[in-house]
Amino acid sequence: MAKTLGSFVSEISRYIGREGDTTAETVIKASVNTAVSLAASLFDLPAYRRLGEIDFDSGVDELLITTSNKVNDIIKVRNTTDKVEMGYVPLEIIDLIVPTSAIAVRWWSRDGDSLLVRPTPTKLITIEVRYTVFPDELTDPAAALPFEGYDDYVTSVATALVWAAFEEVDAATLWQKVSEVLAVPKAKLAQARKIIAGLPSLREEVKEGG
Repeated sequence: MAKTLGSFVSEISRYIGREGDTTAETVIKASVNTAVSLAASLFDLPAYRRLGEIDFDSGVDELLITTSNKVNDIIKVRNTTDKVEMGYVPLEIIDLIVPTSAIAVRWWSRDGDSLLVRPTPTKLITIEVRYTVFPDELTDPAAALPFEGYDDYVTSVATALVWAAFEEVDAATLWQKVSEVLAVPKAKLAQARKIIAGLPSLREEVKEGG
């Protein structure tokens, strides 16, 4: 049976010698949730794969992919109405390079949890999207890890994040410390770094808590 959030907090608190420290508990909870997201993303756990369809009306070119989870990665997009495999274009340049003369909707980009399609549809079309989502955040101490077999991984990564936060290292050093325990293929490291990117802000919580 997978560990609970409360078990992770107790165990890591003992590791770092901060039992009963409320600031440490806050940082540990955030680190555990980040480690859970890393495990789900980097090991491509089947429970977080999704297949959905989005209907775009004429004149509509941006819609949410889902409202139930935060989208992690978009794997494949297909215009099922016109039977077209769609190509990805970076958000920053999609309106610069998509031909205005294009007839079929065949390009896509992403803005947060929204899917953008180009050219703007001139009829109702259905877009099929294969994507992955992040796990829901663990907030209840009794809530168990949503998958089994990764307890030690989550503990190791979360502990590294906590140590880095309390040492008040810069972002580059934080990444170096955490990447040592990620144990994932080099090709996946950029994906991991993106997930971890916001963690230096944890140091603010450390400073405020004393």
